Parts: sequence; C-alpha cells; structure tokens
Amino acid sequence: MPWTTPKTWNVSELLTAAALNTHLRDNLNALKDPPTGVAPVISSYATTSTSFVNIDTTNLAATLTTSGGDVLIAFSGAWVMGAAGNIGYLTVTMDGVNIGGGNGIVLVSSSSAVPLSMAFLKTGVPPGAHTFRLQWRVTGSTATLYALGQMWAREVS
Repeated sequence: MPWTTPKTWNVSELLTAAALNTHLRDNLNALKDPPTGVAPVISSYATTSTSFVNIDTTNLAATLTTSGGDVLIAFSGAWVMGAAGNIGYLTVTMDGVNIGGGNGIVLVSSSSAVPLSMAFLKTGVPPGAHTFRLQWRVTGSTATLYALGQMWAREVS
C-alpha cells in the first residue's frame, strides 16, 4: 500500500471514515510494510570480467515500487578469488546505472572463501518502479560467488 501525503485538516472540518482510513490507517500500514524486494543467491556464479557485469541477469535482482526517498540495499554471501593478488569488486546498479562508482561498494582479495556483506543507502530515489542488481568485476583470475546468501532492497524513507 503506497504512502499518501497526509491531509491538512481545517478547523470544524467533518472527519469521515474514508479520509481517516486514507490518511491514518493506510499510512500506518505503509510504514509497517515498506516496499521490499528480496533475491536469494540460488546458484554459484563465476566471472573473469574486468568490467562490471550483472552477476545474474534474471534472478539476482530486487524490484520494488517506491514512494520516493531513500532505499537501503544489502547483500550477504560468500565468495573467493581464484588466485592471490587479484581483487574482485562488487557494486549495485539501479535501473541499469552503477550507483557504487568505478571501484564498487566492496572488494575482496582473498584466495580463500570469505564471507561478504555490504549495505548501501541510495538517497533521493524518485517515486516509481526500480530494479536493483548486483554487478561484479575482477582485476584478474576468477571470482566465484557461492550459492548461499541473499540480496535485498527496502525503501526506508
């Protein structure tokens, strides 16, 4: 249920059930159940790409319809770099645009399997439907993401 800008009430204005339901009940429900998208890591993935690419173009994405404001994006999982001395970078896109910058949001350089988690607050998200995806790249070797964990996005304002 979307957020509705609360009504400005006038002195002596008649309160109706419909107006109270819209501006009180429905807005409280919107606060309790904000738009959320969840995407589990359902299989293992590997990349040797030196430029950012989607980890999974179909499954590893969170789509939600926002009222406009801030969205918190998070990921937890485990991955490994195939050879020591190489770095893997993880970023997030919103509607196909990298919002984490050239080196992404987090990096991994371990040639042993390590847990990986990140949280990123995207501010100023306009109202409407948005898709958030994980992307990655490496400096060399192969990065492998294991089939566990999840990505999620939730409107927080």
